[in-house]
Amino acid sequence: LLLDAGAAPDAANKGVWTALMRASVMGYADTVQARLEGGAHAEPQRQGEQTALMAAAYRGSVATARLLLAAGADVNAADKGGDTALMLAARLGHAGVLALLLEAGAPPDAPGRDGATPLLVTAKKGYVTCVRRLLEAGAAADAVNPRGFTPLMCAAASGSVDAVQLLLDAGAPVDVVASDGATALLLAAVLGRGAVLQCLLRAGADANTVSKGGTSALIAAAGGGFIDMLQALLAAGARIDDKDAQGCTALMEAARGGHEAAVALLLAAGADVNATMPSGATALMLAAQKGSAAAARLLLAAGADANARLTKEGATALMLTEDTETATVLLEAGAQVNAAASGGATALLRAAAVDNEVLVRCLLAAGADVNSRDANGWTPLLHAASQGHVDTVRLLLAAGADVSAVNNSGWNALRPAVINNHVEAVRLLLAAGAAVLDAATTAGSAPMLTYPRLQKHHDMYALLLEAMLTQQLLPRENMADALAWAAEQGNATAVRSLLVAGAPLDTAAGERRVTPLMQAARGGHAEVVHALVQAGANVGARDSEGKTALVYAAASGHVAVTEQLLDAGAPLREANWFDSPLCMAAIAGHADAVRLLLDRLGAEGEELRDVLLLSAAIGGNVATLRLARQEGADVHWRDAGGRSALMIAAQCGHEDAIAFLLGEGADIDAADATGRTPLMYAASGGHAGAVKLLMERGANVRATDKGGNTALRLADKNAKVVALLFKAGLPW
Repeated sequence: LLLDAGAAPDAANKGVWTALMRASVMGYADTVQARLEGGAHAEPQRQGEQTALMAAAYRGSVATARLLLAAGADVNAADKGGDTALMLAARLGHAGVLALLLEAGAPPDAPGRDGATPLLVTAKKGYVTCVRRLLEAGAAADAVNPRGFTPLMCAAASGSVDAVQLLLDAGAPVDVVASDGATALLLAAVLGRGAVLQCLLRAGADANTVSKGGTSALIAAAGGGFIDMLQALLAAGARIDDKDAQGCTALMEAARGGHEAAVALLLAAGADVNATMPSGATALMLAAQKGSAAAARLLLAAGADANARLTKEGATALMLTEDTETATVLLEAGAQVNAAASGGATALLRAAAVDNEVLVRCLLAAGADVNSRDANGWTPLLHAASQGHVDTVRLLLAAGADVSAVNNSGWNALRPAVINNHVEAVRLLLAAGAAVLDAATTAGSAPMLTYPRLQKHHDMYALLLEAMLTQQLLPRENMADALAWAAEQGNATAVRSLLVAGAPLDTAAGERRVTPLMQAARGGHAEVVHALVQAGANVGARDSEGKTALVYAAASGHVAVTEQLLDAGAPLREANWFDSPLCMAAIAGHADAVRLLLDRLGAEGEELRDVLLLSAAIGGNVATLRLARQEGADVHWRDAGGRSALMIAAQCGHEDAIAFLLGEGADIDAADATGRTPLMYAASGGHAGAVKLLMERGANVRATDKGGNTALRLADKNAKVVALLFKAGLPW
């Protein structure tokens, strides 16, 4: 209908796909025929474009391809990458279309985008029928791609025995070597294509060909544990003890993979059980590293040396295994349990370091020296403690590990456990009598207590501190810091112990010069405060800002501690009342603390009620403001600068406080000594919510201060506030 209506038969979309091409790729033969009859061209409009014939080949539609060929489609047309319709059919295994194209004269060996011929491409996928059609059409069986791969190699890699046999029957050379050293036989061995490998061997493939890396088919097959291939290769004369570039034999590869049956087969065929790599590694070491007890047992039965060593490292098979069953097999065969590597590490040291508790138990039962040391003086216990391997630490201690042993740096097992914050390991070591002051400390290293203090590992610090106090080992110079920490953490037990030990009570620490009592008061640690006060701590001591412990407690809202300090005579009064505990509590919004302090001030508190109101306005806490009013505070009272509580609340943007104070009758347009009103304070602070509230309550938006500034000018560049004031028609 569209064609009859005048639709252009060769119109294409932006991707240069015509309706004919779309019909071809979908395999709609009837539509293709209609398009062709309607004047559509079977050929592309521009060179390098996809054609309808390529689309049909991609789809595998024989009927469509036949129609297009009959309409004159160019069988040799190629896309921008150089692929023809034949190449597409070969790549996708569409044998029917491929045969049709060959009959139409498509050259069977025309290379595509990667330089490969259609035969190479289809052989790689193992498309047997396509391989047969191409060979029958005269495709070269010895063609090579840029990497030197032949169709036979590609077919061997695919695992298609039929495709391989077809190529061999067509005279394909069997031992061609690709640029990377691969042959058809090697590819079959590496990929486990057993039937293909046997087919190639029957065709005379060289069983001893090797890759550039020296890998033979036998070594590759051994690495995969392919028994049928190993048997076929050995029967074809493969050399059993050849080595690859790393010096690895087939037996070593089988052992490395833990392929027990392959190991047995190679040993039976006479493989050298004690052959070594340049590193000194043997098949037994590789089996031990893999954790293959069965392979290790076979190798030992064939005469493998259980105590052979790596050339440089000096490790034995026993040191290399992490498998308990393999270790047992080695020990039963005479492996030396206390043999040491070049760095002094024994099998037990290695097992302890990796937290292999079962292996540690096995080695200890075999007589391993629990206190063996490596070249750096590290023992199994030091290694296990350093890593936090709690079960291994417990096992070693039970076996008699020397908890006092130190490494070459003077570290005992406790120090690395502390540094790495392994609390449970430290607990075990301390219970076993580990010294908190090791040789490293004596030699001038940082005391162990330093590490958790710097790293803020509080549980570890408490544990060490308790141990040092129990052992009476805490140095005098560490007591002040320890007391400050214990007070801050609220550790009353540690505080009492430190006080008994003579820790100085009032040492001020840090830039703020805070005392232990201040630390405890700030944290609300009532039991610690009680202990410090009872010991005579100075309740009137001040930090660098003049604050006392009472100020810290009141400002933090700790009522019980505040009461304790008041009972101990802490000073209530300050030269500047705004710095007093009462005002600090009010600013922080702690109404209960404020009530307690007012009670203690008595009649004097009545004189401070107005100051209290201003302080509460700073914090914006309505409960504290209400308390101040209940005590009789004057809502109109001003400070020395003429500021009222409402101005302060507006300056801080406390909307709830503003609403409360207005409800109490505060003057919304009162001005301070500079002429500023609450609205101006809110505007200059950029508090849009407060500005809106004050405007809604009737604040004079046109008022000016003594400098002639309106609220709008004071708002500066705060967009939200400026917008609110502009809406009110306020001039700049």
